[in-house]
Amino acid sequence: MPTTPSRRFSPRATATVVALALLLVPAVASAAEPWERNPAFLDKREPVPQAAASQASGRDADGGLVAVARKQGSIRVLVELDVPSTAATAGSDAAASTALAAVQDAVIAATFGASPSATSAGAASEAGIRRYEIIPFLSLTVTPAELERLIADGRVLSIQEDVPAPPLLHDSIRIVRADKAQDASFNGRGFAVAVLDTGFDTKHPMLKGRIASEACFSTNARGVSKSLCPGGKSKAVGSGAARNCATSISGCDHGTHVASIAVGGSSRRTGVAPGADLVAIQIFSRFDKKENCGSRPAPCVLSYTSDQIAGLEHVYKQRKKDNIAAANFSLGAGAYEKACDKVVPAFTDIVRKLKDADVATVAAAGNSGLDKAISGPACVAAVIAVAASTDRDKVASYSNYGALIDVVAPGSEILAAVPGGYATLSGTSMATPHVAGAIAILREAAPSASFSDIQQALVETGKRVRRGDRSKPRIDVDAARKLLQAEAGS
Repeated sequence: MPTTPSRRFSPRATATVVALALLLVPAVASAAEPWERNPAFLDKREPVPQAAASQASGRDADGGLVAVARKQGSIRVLVELDVPSTAATAGSDAAASTALAAVQDAVIAATFGASPSATSAGAASEAGIRRYEIIPFLSLTVTPAELERLIADGRVLSIQEDVPAPPLLHDSIRIVRADKAQDASFNGRGFAVAVLDTGFDTKHPMLKGRIASEACFSTNARGVSKSLCPGGKSKAVGSGAARNCATSISGCDHGTHVASIAVGGSSRRTGVAPGADLVAIQIFSRFDKKENCGSRPAPCVLSYTSDQIAGLEHVYKQRKKDNIAAANFSLGAGAYEKACDKVVPAFTDIVRKLKDADVATVAAAGNSGLDKAISGPACVAAVIAVAASTDRDKVASYSNYGALIDVVAPGSEILAAVPGGYATLSGTSMATPHVAGAIAILREAAPSASFSDIQQALVETGKRVRRGDRSKPRIDVDAARKLLQAEAGS
């Protein structure tokens, strides 16, 4: 089969990242693409710092949310709720769920004048309502007047703009010495990697027979986006749910490529952990307007933060059934020099829950070539942030870098699967699944190792690579395996 021609992208063209509502940390780069700005955010628990920040930056005291809503006519938001501590008092998951649902119902009713569920299912869909089950949040699409009611609601703690953006875009397996771990009979067997991306060619030779489960979380927003889930629904779970979107849509080859790097295996190519399974989760929506797609051809795929969080809740619920070792996010947005936990509270909450359950969340640093800042969600402290290197063990020029980087992995000129064939792509998107696959191998090699143990082993044993005055560890899978096994006495 002929090889698909190599495709190279400029740093700007490869900045295919998923936007999060990050406002409190100033951007350090101009927004050349729609998803490169830091979205609006309001934390009602810190009125004085917020107001001061607003005056300093020229933003309104509402975090800029109302201005965005007025300009667009509506705004999608993630809403943090003040839920009574019923669960802690009663010690019951059922009590916690009941308390959360009650607050969600009350806020929806106060915002829209009546609960959409009390009128029609169509009303709830039109309002873009997504109820989270594990973290105290709610996702809504609101008008300026409805947003004002949300801001005034005492049950609302913070409001984060939900902005869509696209996915990020030699023998890399040899470079990270995953082949040596495979030679020692460790290939991720018995574990799975969840890849949250644009959908997957599940019949591709590198992925066929490797699918543990499928799910889809996508958004219909009238005049803005269309769901890519089967039947145009906002959620789907089961066989076919994470089907690959049409390759005529820009970005729809991304998920297959990323997944095959992490867990792919065929007679032609082998990923990092070819013995591991794939939990395939589609979290992107279709956008037809050039104003949303930026420099990428329209139609394109972009992902709402609200769909990403829904995908992570699914990972949390599936973690034991599918034995998930890591969740891969080859996406991101914005530019942050410091940890961004406080300005992405919903994402931070679910990632911390996954970390406590020893499921690693791994995210791409971004492709804007920044030296002191990285994208979100890699900027969340509980996320393993991954920069990209070349096959000469140099930090790639397009890769974001900085103090928040945890590890480095190959991301340049990576040949892997795309729907119907193979292609060579470059980006921190390609570096990230090297780490997710490595974690599956390390979980197999050292089953008792915790999230922190594995992360520390990757950091301690990695080969130091440098850009400017900062060096970070490029992962060495086999060295990390040996260290963990020695510590476990096996």
